[in-house]
Amino acid sequence: MLDYPNNYENITILCYPNNAGGNFLINCLSLSDQCVFRDAQLVNKQLQGKFNYYDKIQYLHDQLNISQQNNKWNDLSLGCSNLFGVNNNLYLVEYHELLLFQFDSVINKIIDKKLNMFLVANSTIYLEAILKFWPNAKVIVFTDYRNFINKRINHHKKVSTQLLSYWNKIKDPTWPSVPPSSQDEFIQLPDNIKHELKNEFNYEISRWFDQQPLWDKLFIDSVGIIQQRYTNQQLLMWNVENNYKSSQNFINQFNACRSWLNLPETDESDLITYFERWHQIIHQINQPV
Repeated sequence: MLDYPNNYENITILCYPNNAGGNFLINCLSLSDQCVFRDAQLVNKQLQGKFNYYDKIQYLHDQLNISQQNNKWNDLSLGCSNLFGVNNNLYLVEYHELLLFQFDSVINKIIDKKLNMFLVANSTIYLEAILKFWPNAKVIVFTDYRNFINKRINHHKKVSTQLLSYWNKIKDPTWPSVPPSSQDEFIQLPDNIKHELKNEFNYEISRWFDQQPLWDKLFIDSVGIIQQRYTNQQLLMWNVENNYKSSQNFINQFNACRSWLNLPETDESDLITYFERWHQIIHQINQPV
């Protein structure tokens, strides 16, 4: 039976913001027979000997084909809730003593077989909460991810409906038709408009500003604290800018990561093919946000 806190060691938490390529790394690591994909039904098939390495490769390419045909990215229908049966938000809001009863029964089977499984934390807040449940988990933290994310989503941001509605209610006819959506854009406004927004409208417009730079700073600061707390045996840093620059860069760093997790070698030609297709498709189908 599961217990809390759970001292299982063959679990790895990857901490990264959305669209930073974390699921791709998880899928590559999960190709090993010592690991499971993040889907309970696929795990049960693997435990029955009906979902091996070659089946996993085929699954990934089949899902890539579906994403390409539909022009929509869905993380290849793999994810933490698909495996564990619960949304990761519950690590933040549910008593962990109760959470363990909500996991899919396949988690017990994975632990019994001493297989490796993976969890995602999309911020250090999630990471801290998940580590309270799985204190012996290894941790991979992504760094230098912003350029990759911006390129992936084309960085053509739409002005939020709320911001545009607010702007249209307060703006003078001489003001720009499109409101500033960040502090940097606000600074570029004429002084008279900035003065009015701050003094007459209490700078309320900042409620809808994109706070990405502040988010990144808080994430980096928190990662610095985490680095001081954990040893190299439990914590590995994954540089997105470097590691996803090319298939060869990826292979080099993947092998270091795989070795760190004590996983066997994976066919490099399969990894390269998967990398090239994934890299092409995510940039091809992701729409401006």
